[in-house]
Amino acid sequence: MDYLVIGHITSDKTKSGYQIGGTAAYAAKTAQILGHTPGILTSCAINHLDLTEIASIPVFSPLNKSTTIFENILVDHLRKQIIHEWAGPISLEALPTEWLSPSIVHFGPVAREVDPGWVHQFSASYKGFTPQGIMRFWNKDGLVYRTPIIPDGRILKEFNAIIFSIEDIAEDEDIIDAYARDSQVLAVTEGRKGVRIYWQGDMRYFSAPVVDEIDSTGAGDIFAAAFFIRHAQTKNPWEAARFAVQVAAISVTRTGLESIPTADEIKKLTLEIL
Repeated sequence: MDYLVIGHITSDKTKSGYQIGGTAAYAAKTAQILGHTPGILTSCAINHLDLTEIASIPVFSPLNKSTTIFENILVDHLRKQIIHEWAGPISLEALPTEWLSPSIVHFGPVAREVDPGWVHQFSASYKGFTPQGIMRFWNKDGLVYRTPIIPDGRILKEFNAIIFSIEDIAEDEDIIDAYARDSQVLAVTEGRKGVRIYWQGDMRYFSAPVVDEIDSTGAGDIFAAAFFIRHAQTKNPWEAARFAVQVAAISVTRTGLESIPTADEIKKLTLEIL
């Protein structure tokens, strides 16, 4: 196991029924397609979920009594998000010893279930962080709202790269500046526009290819896994961004976990970038 994702595997309520989701599922599956051996530390009711689509990925859930359930509803072209059930915080206490030193560890919270302070537990690993989940709050009816959160700068500095979307921080440039100041590398995704990368006092834009978008669900998670892996390999965030934005563009042309590019698509894409 060389790519550990920490975060809830969710059950997403859709018009066609329930399907598994969450950063953990999308990122781990992407890592597998990219040639890694992933594992997931989560909290979900494993025995009550259909995990067929990620059956080849080890899932460790010490607390497996409930599952986080999300529902996304479009209202006047705007997405309203509801949490119907929350699986609670994830604990590192029962994590197998051999899982504490993966090549890459991806902190991927979706609903305030992961403590970014755990970064110090993985001193030998490449550490990536997608903080969208620590910015989500919800009221008594489960209606989700976002409040930008900036962890302590000493914690942010420990991550090799941090990625969030412009929507996660309500397009607040002050929040971006604060993250960029304390991050080794910061990537801010902007949907169809692409991504901007902050590194060593410099900022560059990388445009996304023009594609026929069907569903963007999971695209950010797929981008993140592709970015972390390529960044860990090359140590060059510009190169990582060029690769990840192409991978994410393929993903929006399909739905669900099927949106993750295939090994053949990745191989073709890699040759095109080279």
